[in-house]
Amino acid sequence: LNTGTGAIRFEQRHHDAFSKAKEAVAHHIAITNPDYTESAPPFHLYTDASQHALSGVPMQGGKVIAVYSYAFKRSQLYW
Repeated sequence: LNTGTGAIRFEQRHHDAFSKAKEAVAHHIAITNPDYTESAPPFHLYTDASQHALSGVPMQGGKVIAVYSYAFKRSQLYW
């Protein structure tokens, strides 16, 4: 990483803090079942991707149906 004025060091303590934040968020997401009736609100799919990982969250009526994330393996980074 680079700020333009110098490199940013992503050290183990930063990784640990990020992991703790992910755990906290993961435990507070209320996942609901999808509603397939004709009067149900539409589905929305939110996605994000980088060179190292991807994620997706399908939602319906403002409620989370599922959460998916995947970090690419080293060999997949070259696909």
